[in-house]
Amino acid sequence: MIIKLKNQCTHSISLLGHCGDHFTKLPVDASSWVLLPGESSEDDIQMSLHDSLNSRTNSNWGWVYMQLNTPKKRVNFLIFADLNSKSYNYFGAFLDIDGSREQDNNTMPEGRIGLTSCDEKDHSLLITLHDFDFFTRILRNDTWMADLIKFRPQAKRWKLSNFHLPGTHDSATFGSTPTEDLEASSIEILERMIISSFQPNWRCQDLDLYGQLMCGARFFDLRLRLEKNNLWWPCHARAYKTGSVLAEKEGRDEDPCTTLIGQMQRYIKQHPSEFIVIKVLPSTQEELDSLWRTFVNAFKSRLIPVPHNNTIPTYAKTVKKGRSILLVTPKANGWEPLDKTVRKKWDKYIWPGLNSTYQEEQSKLWREGPYVRDEWQLGSPQRIRSCNEIFMQTEGRTVSRDIFWVAQCQLTPSFGSWRFLRNPSWSPRQLSQATNPYIENELATLDLWRKQANIMIVDFPNEDLMLRIASMNL
Repeated sequence: MIIKLKNQCTHSISLLGHCGDHFTKLPVDASSWVLLPGESSEDDIQMSLHDSLNSRTNSNWGWVYMQLNTPKKRVNFLIFADLNSKSYNYFGAFLDIDGSREQDNNTMPEGRIGLTSCDEKDHSLLITLHDFDFFTRILRNDTWMADLIKFRPQAKRWKLSNFHLPGTHDSATFGSTPTEDLEASSIEILERMIISSFQPNWRCQDLDLYGQLMCGARFFDLRLRLEKNNLWWPCHARAYKTGSVLAEKEGRDEDPCTTLIGQMQRYIKQHPSEFIVIKVLPSTQEELDSLWRTFVNAFKSRLIPVPHNNTIPTYAKTVKKGRSILLVTPKANGWEPLDKTVRKKWDKYIWPGLNSTYQEEQSKLWREGPYVRDEWQLGSPQRIRSCNEIFMQTEGRTVSRDIFWVAQCQLTPSFGSWRFLRNPSWSPRQLSQATNPYIENELATLDLWRKQANIMIVDFPNEDLMLRIASMNL
């Protein structure tokens, strides 16, 4: 039986050794054996089939120890096969989880990687490995962009829209709506008490913005409302103050624990090689000067300017200039700042998003992916996949990856609609338990999504999911 390894990784693979007595062919000099990118091991590794009549064992098995030769470190992995005359399916490649090569039995380990197939007519087993199979050894959640550049230097030349960005939906709904308000009327207080009691229905995140960034998120969906204290707070429909206040004062350094601006400033100061995309949706046209003055004064020279020629800048150009924040918002009539100084900076630094009156810029820089409430309330991750894939197949610019676009990968609760009787779902958390594993195990592995997806937003992500989406860049 021939065990073929096909190297579809960016870097070479070396042979470290083997274990098992049933190999009939191995490279003579393991120290000099190298499998270059794009190469196949052909018939270099062979194992005899199990002879059930003349053997005391149940099968023939063996391990081959290998490593991926990345620039910064070596990643060890194992090729395992356990063969008998009736089945060839017990084989594969596995990450060397415990760092030990002392495998001396035929127990299949955890950490399986690669694509496997068998050809019983040809008596061959094929294992195909890609860069993304090793993402847990290559990327870290808080620095995955910097890690990606080290592993794949050509990514420096990518446009920012070429990156697959994990993000969060209703990013600032990690808090609890307060019920106490000295200026509120009795009716308002009663309404807020009711809203607070329905928190599981509107809460979409557990971590504040700093925690989400450390988890791997690089896109935020911020929905903000002006409150009576003339400060901007996050909201979700009628739920108000769902997270931290945007900022205590315009343009001041913020306490990283108590404000949204402070949480983001803390992260970008610690991680200058990462960039963040922030979509801002104000719920009111009042005091927009204060909203945009707050953002512009807080991030100053870190803001990524709107490109005049509609060409999205590269990662290298962006990071070299010390820029790391891309702000986008709907630029519809009546939503512009009134102050001339703020308006000038708004035109220069705030990218036009959905419903823009600047149709030419919108069409070349930003698109919203599909969202149909009826579909998203069906409780089916497969329907979300279908809707987004139809968009990718009909929107040609997702192929060239020269626009930003958002794939909403979260489900919407059916509570409050007639669909609740047929598809009862009460909370985003409940729905995320179905969607997040589907994204991690299905969507992130599909060719169409790996080639054309851009920003993928979710509710209640964990580190594994965020890193899996980030690994689509490998």
